[in-house]
Amino acid sequence: MAQQEAAELLGVHPRTVGKWRARFSAQGVPGLHDLPRAGAPSKYTAAQRCEVLAIACDEPRHYGLEESDWTMSTLTQAARPVGPMSRSSFWRTLQQNALHPHRVQMWLHSIDPAFRGKVNAIMSIYENPPEDAVVLCIDEKTGILATERKSP
Repeated sequence: MAQQEAAELLGVHPRTVGKWRARFSAQGVPGLHDLPRAGAPSKYTAAQRCEVLAIACDEPRHYGLEESDWTMSTLTQAARPVGPMSRSSFWRTLQQNALHPHRVQMWLHSIDPAFRGKVNAIMSIYENPPEDAVVLCIDEKTGILATERKSP
């Protein structure tokens, strides 16, 4: 297949097709893996970011706070046990996941006491998949709609 034809089929620039073809020709399949990116490595692990998201999806009273709604100050205060994450890093984590806990009155969260352990086990599979494994995520409940509220 010609480079221009492949580019049109994939919706990318022909130079992109040329770059990946050259890497494949020189290195084979290993050449198709991502190379290290420029910039500083992330200071926080995926598990720490998941903990931040779990806190943001919970109620402030579960963290010894009197407020009924989250603010950025109370969120960063509640997340101190996760690690010394700055307010801006906390905000970026929420933004990257489209969470705005300060704009809602309540979030639904699992009441399963083993929920965090299960999430961490799943996240570790995504971060460090077994060698020669394909990790897939399948949501078997896509047709379920919320028809009533858990709380008023």
